[in-house]
Amino acid sequence: MATLVIGDIHGCWAELQALLDKAGPAADDLILAVGDLVNRGPDSPPLLAFFRDTPNAQSLRGNHEERHLEALPGREPLGLAHELARLQWSEADYRAACRTMAALPRARLLEEALVVHAYWEPGRPLERQRPEVLTGLPGGLERLWSRYERPWYELYDGERPLIVGHLDYLQTGEPFVHADRVWGLDTGCVRGGRLSALWLPDFRLVSVKAGARYWQLQRQEYGELRRFDLAAHVDLDWRTLRALLAEIDRRDGLPAGLAERRERLRRFLGRAEASLDLLLESLGRRCQGILAELAAAPGFAALPAGERRRRFRERAGDGREGRLLTLAYKGRLGRAALRKAYASPRALLVACERLGLLLRDHARPD
Repeated sequence: MATLVIGDIHGCWAELQALLDKAGPAADDLILAVGDLVNRGPDSPPLLAFFRDTPNAQSLRGNHEERHLEALPGREPLGLAHELARLQWSEADYRAACRTMAALPRARLLEEALVVHAYWEPGRPLERQRPEVLTGLPGGLERLWSRYERPWYELYDGERPLIVGHLDYLQTGEPFVHADRVWGLDTGCVRGGRLSALWLPDFRLVSVKAGARYWQLQRQEYGELRRFDLAAHVDLDWRTLRALLAEIDRRDGLPAGLAERRERLRRFLGRAEASLDLLLESLGRRCQGILAELAAAPGFAALPAGERRRRFRERAGDGREGRLLTLAYKGRLGRAALRKAYASPRALLVACERLGLLLRDHARPD
């Protein structure tokens, strides 16, 4: 049985398929990725699923998987690359994907080599290596630079050759090899370079050219993806929000995460529309209550119409709700008047929350 160790794939599904076609691993050969399966490229979900479901395929955990796990409990915000990858899953599928990432090991000891994602600290056995060093989190490199005066790979002291990914050291499309002891297989596939792998036990390299500069394309598309972000639109006015939804609805083939965001935005607007009727009903009841109280006062019915209106306005109070109650008294309160009074769906929902017409979380984007 041979082992094919693959460098950072970063969502480049097409390149992985091309590499496997070129390398031609047998069913009993081990396919081992160094980590960073996800982020920056267009197809993180099928890549993670491949290494989860293929019997002879395994992956280590890289810093990009680590960051998804750090952000999942809400402790840290997602960065741009992570947020764009997150949009490729539905909410439920993303939670399952994070469970898969959490199960990935940080190192793999093979007969011919040791494989980790990023770095190695000299003078420490594998079991004492820090997770941030092995996976390449920011604190790992800071630790190495603060403690050692030479690059970490020059100090590598393991018994077997070390295979890593994480950094495209040469940026030429070629793997980095130091003294035949450290092999760096990240060759910048997601940035338009190559996807590289190393056959063991004979340490034979194989690679394929990337089809595009995927990370550059992802960043260019970010402005468009923001159009699906509910948090960016809760304060838009009614007409603009409906026009945005109509534009989004005309798009086909949305990724799961983007389609899910569209539904959240649609539900948000739907709740606001339904709340118009709740508020109309509430204001109507309050108007009738004020009229009933005034009518119970001696001589009110005999007063001139202008004086009856003045007393109603006095009882209704100042401010926006007072003006709306006065419109109801005149028979001129409707959905259009409420939209004019509350310029955005968010403003209307906040007003309904204050009046006790909605549960608290209904006034917020879900």
